[in-house]
Amino acid sequence: MRGRLFKRPPFGRQTSAGYRGSSSDVPQPKRRLSGAARRRLAAALAGLAALCLLLGFFAIRYLIAGTPVSPVVSGAIQAQAAGDPVMTGASGDLTVRCLDVGQGMAALIECGGHYMVIDGGGRETSSRFVAILKASGVEKLDYIVVSHYDEDHLAGLIGALHVFPTGRILAPDYRPDTDIFRSYEKMRTAEEVPAEAPARGAVYTLGTAAFQIVGPDGWSAELENDRSIMVLLTNGAHRFLFPGDAEAAGEAEALASGLPLRADVLIAPHHGSRTSSTDAFLDAVSPEIAVVSAGADNPYHHPHPSVLARYEDRGIRIYRTDESGTITFSSRDGVLTVTTEK
Repeated sequence: MRGRLFKRPPFGRQTSAGYRGSSSDVPQPKRRLSGAARRRLAAALAGLAALCLLLGFFAIRYLIAGTPVSPVVSGAIQAQAAGDPVMTGASGDLTVRCLDVGQGMAALIECGGHYMVIDGGGRETSSRFVAILKASGVEKLDYIVVSHYDEDHLAGLIGALHVFPTGRILAPDYRPDTDIFRSYEKMRTAEEVPAEAPARGAVYTLGTAAFQIVGPDGWSAELENDRSIMVLLTNGAHRFLFPGDAEAAGEAEALASGLPLRADVLIAPHHGSRTSSTDAFLDAVSPEIAVVSAGADNPYHHPHPSVLARYEDRGIRIYRTDESGTITFSSRDGVLTVTTEK
């Protein structure tokens, strides 16, 4: 955890000449405090006692709540965040769960009883994805964000659309010629859920949190991966960046936009593929943590060793769904914690 050490300013020095007497001095009678002085002293002591009680109360409350598991960053970075030209929003309780959906990507986000998902994993885990949402208390989804239309990101969302009333869908403005896309469109139309292609820079709210679309600028990139919607989620001082399957060109476009990309947590682009996570992109995001969403022993060999080395060289802590299962972040009272569940 990064932090700053602040030195307490020295108290004012007090000097006293003391009592200098001689053998001929006569003991002086003790002075009694006046009534007004006694009242001032009593008030000062009462204020000191109240301060001690207040500090004790917060210490006990902290101990009862439990020490956060693996604290990552705290409100100390708020001053840095405030300088960025992106919404900061109020600091409510935010939970971000990077779900274990095998070789795919899915995230469930909750703030103040409002829910959104970013991607839903592939066919093999679509039932599991819906079951996790039910077990998490989801009754309605405020947003579904489709980063792009690859099967390992899209398939689980079809089941979610069927089960949960959904407010809005944010999705790319292109139409691939695939069976999975046609199934998604059929379900979306049947459930009468509107879809919109968000503009880069657009800002949306989720409870007291907010998220901004930081890429792409249009939908004409040669590779569909580079048409992935990039989402920067903000809760107070804490930020999470979801870049979908963006590769080097998509990352470069986001860098050129001038929009802020710095985040405490980065979901590794394209599952940690060697065609993503460029040096320039990692330096701009400067995350404390990277999450790799990938399946165990996947045929694509995600994450690539060279990508892991780039993260490790920068001191970025790496969490992997294939090793740790679902990874949950809690942003609360200026403290970010992370837990894992296999």
